[in-house]
Amino acid sequence: MSFPPDGLTGFYPVGSYHGNFLRVVIVQWLKLAFLAMIAICAGTFLSFSVASVVAFGTFMVAEGAKFLFDALEYYSATDTKGNVDYFRMVVRAIAVPISRMFHYYSNLRPTANLVDGRLVEWGTVLVATVILGLATAVLYLIAVTVFRRRELAMYSGH
Repeated sequence: MSFPPDGLTGFYPVGSYHGNFLRVVIVQWLKLAFLAMIAICAGTFLSFSVASVVAFGTFMVAEGAKFLFDALEYYSATDTKGNVDYFRMVVRAIAVPISRMFHYYSNLRPTANLVDGRLVEWGTVLVATVILGLATAVLYLIAVTVFRRRELAMYSGH
C-alpha cells in the first residue's frame, strides 16, 4: 500500500458530463481561435509557406511551454564550479520569455480534466475567454492594420 506524495484525493459528482464537455469544447475553441488568428496575422505580411511555419511553430512552442518552463528550473547558466556559461545564458535569455509568454496557454488543459473526470469550472472558461480572447483581438487588430496598409493590385475594369 502506498500513498501519493501530494495526499489522497476524493472525487464526488458535481454536475453532468454534458455541461463539463461543453466547457471543455469552449476552451478548445478559444485555443483554436488564438492559433488561427496567429496564422491569419502572419499571412497578412508573410508568404504562405513562411506563415504556415510560423503558425505551426507557434503551436508547437505554445503546447510545449509547460515542459520548457519546468525544464528551465534545472537548466542553470552557471556550471557546478560557479562559472558563467555564456551559451547557456543566451539559451535562457531566449527560452524564459517564450515559456512565460505561453505559460497560461500550455497550462490550460481542459481535455486532461475531462478524461480524468474532473470539473472544468466556469471560472476557468471565463479566464480563458478573457486572456485568449484579448490576445486574439490584439492579433486581429494587428492583422487588420497590416492588411489596410498593403498596396494590393487594383482591377481597372478594362
